[in-house]
Amino acid sequence: MKNSKTPISRRQILKALSASGAALVGTGLLHSKLALSAQLKMAKTKSDNILIWIILRGAWDGLNVVVPYGDPYYYQHRPTLGIEANELLKIDGLFGFNPALKQMHQMYKDRELSFAHAIASPYRSRSHFDGQKILENGTQKPNEPSGWLNRLIGIDKHHKAIAIDRVLPLILQGDAMTDSWYPNRLDEQQFETELLQEMLANNPSLSKSFAQAIKIENMTSQMGADKNQAKNIKALTKQAARFLKSDDENSPNIVALELSGWDTHAGQGTLNGRLANNLKRLETAIISLKQNLGQKWQKTVIIGCSEFGRTVKQNGTGGTDHGTGSALLLAGGAINGGQIITDWPSLKPSSLFEGRDLQPTMDVRSVFKTILIEHLEITQSDAEQIFPQSAAAKPLDNIIS
Repeated sequence: MKNSKTPISRRQILKALSASGAALVGTGLLHSKLALSAQLKMAKTKSDNILIWIILRGAWDGLNVVVPYGDPYYYQHRPTLGIEANELLKIDGLFGFNPALKQMHQMYKDRELSFAHAIASPYRSRSHFDGQKILENGTQKPNEPSGWLNRLIGIDKHHKAIAIDRVLPLILQGDAMTDSWYPNRLDEQQFETELLQEMLANNPSLSKSFAQAIKIENMTSQMGADKNQAKNIKALTKQAARFLKSDDENSPNIVALELSGWDTHAGQGTLNGRLANNLKRLETAIISLKQNLGQKWQKTVIIGCSEFGRTVKQNGTGGTDHGTGSALLLAGGAINGGQIITDWPSLKPSSLFEGRDLQPTMDVRSVFKTILIEHLEITQSDAEQIFPQSAAAKPLDNIIS
């Protein structure tokens, strides 16, 4: 454990109350069930543990985030898109971090960051819209109208959630009450640009032309544009931390954020380019959350997850196409960091999913269940209710410190 003093958990409190209730019945001092109900109601306070969900919309290229440079097939599939081994922030003989993640690499060494690799949701058809729906609703069907975090709140009223977003994302939609907040004053240009990028993503020719137009337009002011993006991210994460640090019993302990723009069909780049720029934005968000949460960081788990991965082979426009297996990010003071959680399947052609994608060997719901059970203290049966028809996705060990 990272903390010298282990706090008493809500589960321990409830167990103690139940035991004391049984003892009182035995001695005739508990006159009705109302007394025990009152004790349980008093124990129902806001959870101290924090969960931050960051959806990485657009399908990030996990193979160039946590790079399997030690897999002999990686550079064969990516002769110009592969990141050279001597440029990587190496962590072992198989994996190295993208060089854009210098601060996150240090967090990994400080055991505050991990990745699960070769991981995917149950979805296999490579549509952004359906893939995001299944990731957020936690089922195997895109038409399920409620999100898994909303179902969590419906089952356990200790948890309250807010989305830092223009609209309430699917993961928080449902019968339980949740909130959303977004400042009207933030610059809308970045949002509109990302929306156009995603609309054009399936047309490589138009996508490449649009990327070139944006590059020319920003050529003389790119530094200012980058600073504005970083400023906006810091503003959003700072406000998220304020919500999470509030002592008000009605304040949230769960926040949902999103970072879009990961659909890198063209101009993905290696040391520079769209992927590197997006990774810097993500790193800015996580570092800002750590700084602004203060002592609450030790009770925090951050999940960063995309709807699916990208093809193992690079395409003809300097990018990658929609794939399957990818990487999932875990950060925070409450995780057992400094590990790559994976059953690595190899990138040899015969091991690829449908001959083109990283073969997933882990279900994202295994990670989600583990965090809900070990960090947010729900039961195994509640986890199965939140993620229906997911019995094969077993919780994992050693994710939470």
